[in-house]
Amino acid sequence: MSPKINNLQPHLLILIVLVFTACSNDGNEVVHYKETNLVNIAGRNTNMSKNRTSIYQMLVPNNWTLKEPSASESLIDTKKPIYELIIDEGEQEVRITIHNFPTNSIDERVPPEAQAARWKQQLGGDKIIDAKTIPQSFGGYSGLRFEGIGHIGGEKLMVIGWSMQLSQEHFYALSQEHEGLTNEEREQMRGDYTIKVVGSPEKVKNLQESINRFARSFRLMQPIPDKR
Repeated sequence: MSPKINNLQPHLLILIVLVFTACSNDGNEVVHYKETNLVNIAGRNTNMSKNRTSIYQMLVPNNWTLKEPSASESLIDTKKPIYELIIDEGEQEVRITIHNFPTNSIDERVPPEAQAARWKQQLGGDKIIDAKTIPQSFGGYSGLRFEGIGHIGGEKLMVIGWSMQLSQEHFYALSQEHEGLTNEEREQMRGDYTIKVVGSPEKVKNLQESINRFARSFRLMQPIPDKR
């Protein structure tokens, strides 16, 4: 170590190490934070199989409650979530639901803008408060992050939602046969996904940093093969 580094105060040296550690991450790794668990999420079963294979991974804070569907439950219906999480915040919980939408055709995909419009309508359409959408790109996906406050069933609620899709290049790469990936796995991996957070505005805003970090950790378990 150089004399200049040796003369640095200990707390300053720690700060430099932390900065370089953060910069070394290229955005493709899953960064592990303290007090989080790496959780695997299975995709949907198909008409050909009742089994559900783990497709995704995400980092979840230890104090969140995980609600995984029963292994015997059919999830062919895409209205059913593939995973749910509950953040218990006292009188009212914050609920997170995750859906994926397997498809064999890129033309069948629903644009993220259409999903954001659907969430806006659920919150009251033109009566919604502070609605906005922000472009997103992480984990090999791109799409939109929706945020808005409105009323559902007479209750004032805040929704944060991510609607994400693979690029055309990745979609077509997963449309070809690849060693180590079954047809069912490739179909699941090609699918779009959504993450929807619902809770009181105050509580969702208080949890926004950890929710954003959780959502941005969501990614495929297996790497996307190169297109041949």
